[in-house]
Amino acid sequence: MAGVNYRSIDIKTLIRKQELADFFTISKYGFSPYRACEHGCSYCDGRAEKYYVEGEFDKDIVIRKNVPELLEREITRIRERGFLCIGSGVSDVYQPVEQREMIMRRCAEILAQFEIPVVILTKSSLIMRDLDLWAQINNKSRFLLMMSLTTTDESVRRQFEPNASPVEERLETLRRFKDAGCSTGVLAMPLLPYITETEKNIDALTDAVIQAGVDFFMPGGLTLRPGIQKDTFMKTVQRCYPGFTAEYERIYANSLSSGAPDRQWMKRNQPLYQRAIMRSGVSPVVPHTVFRGLVQIYEEVFLVLSLMKTAYEYRGVDTRRLSRAIGLYRNRVSEVRKPIPRSRSLSFDTVDRELAAICKSGEIRGVVQNEKTAAFITSIVLDRKIFDFRDMKFIGGS
Repeated sequence: MAGVNYRSIDIKTLIRKQELADFFTISKYGFSPYRACEHGCSYCDGRAEKYYVEGEFDKDIVIRKNVPELLEREITRIRERGFLCIGSGVSDVYQPVEQREMIMRRCAEILAQFEIPVVILTKSSLIMRDLDLWAQINNKSRFLLMMSLTTTDESVRRQFEPNASPVEERLETLRRFKDAGCSTGVLAMPLLPYITETEKNIDALTDAVIQAGVDFFMPGGLTLRPGIQKDTFMKTVQRCYPGFTAEYERIYANSLSSGAPDRQWMKRNQPLYQRAIMRSGVSPVVPHTVFRGLVQIYEEVFLVLSLMKTAYEYRGVDTRRLSRAIGLYRNRVSEVRKPIPRSRSLSFDTVDRELAAICKSGEIRGVVQNEKTAAFITSIVLDRKIFDFRDMKFIGGS
C-alpha cells in the first residue's frame, strides 16, 4: 500500500499460552504474523501507548517472516487441548500486506495437518482466499471466524475504517464460511456514541447478522484511552461529525486509563444491546457447542462460567456472586494443574479426573462456595450437559 513502510524481522518464539483460556476468543494459544495494522481504523485500541507499537500505527508494519517455520516446530509441543487464536489486539492477520506475504496461507497449510481448533479475528474479506484450508481444519476439529462489523453504512465504514474491507464483502465472507460448515460470529464493537451506537444502526446491523446466519452476535461500546488513541479518533470526529465533539468530551471526561466511558452512558445504552441480542435470535457470546469436547473439561467449565457471566451482564443481571465463584474455581484449577507443565510424565487429563471426582463427591460445593454454581458445574462435568446462552438453560447432555 502506498505510503506504508514494511520491516521484516525474525522472532525467536511464536506460540503464546495462557494458564486458562481467554473467554473472549475461547483460545488457550495464540500468535500473530504482523504488528501494527494497515486498516487504519481511527478508533483502534492498538494505537494506545500501553502496547508499545513503534512508529506510526498504520504506516509502519512489522512482518514476522519466520512465523510458518516456528509454527511447524512449536505446534507439535502442545500437550493441553485448546483453541489456537491467530491474531492480536494490535494487528489484523489479513490486513493488506498478507495479500503479498501469504504467511497466513502457509500457516493454514501447516495447521491442516493437525487436529487443533482455530479461531481468527478479522475485518478483512481476504480470508476467503484460504477458505479451502480453514474448511479442512473445521472438518478435523473446528474453525471459528470472528468478524468485526459495526455498521451497515458504507460511508461510515470509510470514515473510521478507511482500509478495511467494505461491509458487503464482510457479510459475504460470513455467509461463505457458514456455508462451508464453519462457526461464525460478529463482533459489533466498538459501537461509536451518536454515530453507530444508535437504534437505527444497531437495528440495521442486527438484520444483516440474521441474514448472515451467524452463531453469535456480540455488541460492545467504545473505549478511548487518553493519548494517541483518543487523539486520533477525535480528529476523525472533528472532521466528519464536528457537532458531536463536545458530547464525546463529556462522555469520556474521566480520562480513565481503561478508556471506559461515563457509567451513566453505558447504563443508558444497555437496553439497546439487550434488544439487539434478543432480536437477533442468536447467542450473545461464543456458544458452548463451538468448544464442547475440543478443550479440557476443566477449561470447558471455566469458559462456560465466564461466558455465562458476560451473557448475564448483557441482561443487566448482578454477577458479583458468580464472579466470586469463578475466581474460587480458577484458584482450585490453578493449584491442581501447577506441577503438570514442568513434568512430561504428568497429563492435563489429571485435572479433568480431579474435577470429576470432586463433583461426584460433592466437594465442588466447598470449592466454589455457591450451591447453584456447584450444581451447574456438576451438570457439565458429569452429565456433559450443553448450556444455551440464548435461553440461559441446559439443552441436552451426553
